[in-house]
Amino acid sequence: MTFRPLFALLLFAFLCFGSTSLFAAPSYTIKAKITNAPANTAFYVIGLDGSQSTPLDTLVTNDKGIAEAKGNVPAMGLAVIRNGNNQILFVIENKTINFEFDFNNWMTYNISGSKSSEQLTQMIKGVRSKPTQAEQATYLNAYADTCKNPFVAYVAVSNTPIDQYYTTYEKVIKLLEQKIPQSRFTAELKSTVLRTMAAANTAIGKVPPDLKLSSPDGKTYSLSDLRGKVVLLDFWASWCGPCRKENPVVVAAYNAYKAKGFEIYSVSLDKSVEPWKAAIEKDQLSWQYHVSDLGGWNSQAAAAYAVGSIPQNFLLDKDGKIIAKNLRGEALEAKLAEVMK
Repeated sequence: MTFRPLFALLLFAFLCFGSTSLFAAPSYTIKAKITNAPANTAFYVIGLDGSQSTPLDTLVTNDKGIAEAKGNVPAMGLAVIRNGNNQILFVIENKTINFEFDFNNWMTYNISGSKSSEQLTQMIKGVRSKPTQAEQATYLNAYADTCKNPFVAYVAVSNTPIDQYYTTYEKVIKLLEQKIPQSRFTAELKSTVLRTMAAANTAIGKVPPDLKLSSPDGKTYSLSDLRGKVVLLDFWASWCGPCRKENPVVVAAYNAYKAKGFEIYSVSLDKSVEPWKAAIEKDQLSWQYHVSDLGGWNSQAAAAYAVGSIPQNFLLDKDGKIIAKNLRGEALEAKLAEVMK
């Protein structure tokens, strides 16, 4: 008995049936039935990836309000069908997705063919049925907490207050990291939550997050070690011109009040030790607590305090509570004169 090599059988099938039968890429078909839509009305299909949008296709109605488009997407994602200021949000995937809606009433529509889109539609209908914002937020939070579809969970949780539903945000971020780690939705949601919580945690009157960082010589200092003193938490860097210009004011403040229980905890956004050490010496920053994670703008300490520009500082009282922010020049001198008297 003679056996043909496997590759020869595959080649035979390829030649006999054509490439499309074996190797056709997955594709979507969008079918829309739009009542009251004039003939030749264009509806645009736009893909969404975080804050980025990409035109994908165009649906054009015939004289019966029927429109169809075909294409393919590399992966499941969010998209909208849009005309003017009206749009319908759905989950686009390489399936046949059917839409039915009234051109004069976009609030009521039906989607079939995509279970993900159907789930998203039901969630949107559910939240619209709630009469108050508080009830809507409660509904969305409960939905996001149990939803396994990353796109539907994202839409649900991102329409709730971060500080109120932080635990659910954490859960959804983990889901996104597992299911769609490369998506902009994942990166942008993480960034938004971090900034929002950092801003909330560093408001006046709050005890901010503790920091535990290394000095240029490798010693570790915690911000919380300075409880009992008035502390200026100062974010700066050797390469920051405005920071270096402000340093003489900070030095003068330290020299004036260090004997009265004033301390400075300086966090550098440098990336290497040598320029950092050189700047400390040149600017005569004589206090002990110089620290950094050498992360530059990727510093976790800066992220925890929502620091987006430097110089930036926070004045903490003896209990570790923030009593002032961004004090520079005469404002720093005046506030310390008030606090340290």
